[in-house]
Amino acid sequence: MNIRITPALSSLVIIVLLSGWVPAIGQSASGEKIVYAYYVENPANQIRIAWIAPENHPGFVQYKRDRGSSTHQKEITRSVSLPGTQFFVYEVTLSGLRSGSDYLFTVGEDSTQYKIRTLPDSLNEPIRFVTGGDMYLSSEILRAVSAHAAKTEPYFAAIGGDWAYADGNPAHANRWLRFLDSWQQDMTTPDGYLVPFIPAIGNHEVTTGYGGTPDDAPLYFAIFNLENKRTYFTVDVADYLSIIV
Repeated sequence: MNIRITPALSSLVIIVLLSGWVPAIGQSASGEKIVYAYYVENPANQIRIAWIAPENHPGFVQYKRDRGSSTHQKEITRSVSLPGTQFFVYEVTLSGLRSGSDYLFTVGEDSTQYKIRTLPDSLNEPIRFVTGGDMYLSSEILRAVSAHAAKTEPYFAAIGGDWAYADGNPAHANRWLRFLDSWQQDMTTPDGYLVPFIPAIGNHEVTTGYGGTPDDAPLYFAIFNLENKRTYFTVDVADYLSIIV
């Protein structure tokens, strides 16, 4: 689903994001370093950059506003092993960012440059985001849908759960690796922006399906760092949009 929020709408838009359900299918993973971004706090000023790589990967992000501003370095704010793999999830929280701005960043000593953007602090122009769930039925479907969604130039993707159909099982962690690797390749907009997540949990992230505890969703909580492992939260964008997960 492609959603466009325009200044003509009411001053505050509230969207509630829930998960869906479809059967699980198996798949393999590439195992290479994977970079992704997601929002938990105000996307106008803060973003979390994460990457999956072997242990002892250089733990910092260098970033700067586009158009020649000075470069800043931020050390990792979290590192955790990804259950069922030899990899670790590393994370840096970038805060105090300027709203409505483009940023360039690199991860560790890798010179590969990624481009992200913060949301504006007022709705003077339309913003667009995409939302959906039940993502990884097959690589072909995932890649085709992601590539199509990226062409709409979304600011972010609100994912309503059932991401990779790993069912919370570390033995199926390769499905998360394949999903995130595909996202990094295909969910970059034509203007080069990496598309961040707003991450809801679904029953296919939990070993018990329903009625479990955070310990029953070890992959989801390794990949996304939610305060106190709480699966419900609200992402407020300035004073014009609230997404209730």
